[in-house]
Amino acid sequence: MLPEHRRAMLTQALEYASEAVKMDRSGYNVQGTIATYARCVSLLHELVKGGELSQDEQSRVTSIGEAYANRIRALAKAYNLQYPQRRGDGGQSPPMSPMSPVSPGSIRFTRI
Repeated sequence: MLPEHRRAMLTQALEYASEAVKMDRSGYNVQGTIATYARCVSLLHELVKGGELSQDEQSRVTSIGEAYANRIRALAKAYNLQYPQRRGDGGQSPPMSPMSPVSPGSIRFTRI
């Protein structure tokens, strides 16, 4: 059983995921969609990192996070956006692992 604060984190991540999927389907705000997916992935990463999940739960949460991280990369590629690019690194960030925590506010979108 997840502690209450972890359950709240999972709930928030799933709300971000739901919102991102709706935004993604609309095709209207790609950068907002990516940022919303990133919020979800970041929360899922924190949840896994917290160490309070069973092995099965950790596997499921990691799979969900990886799927959304892959969608972020697919959107960035489709719209010629360089992502993730963290401020101050001059675009030299190594590729992120699927569940790397990313602060949505730290993302800078640039056309490539």
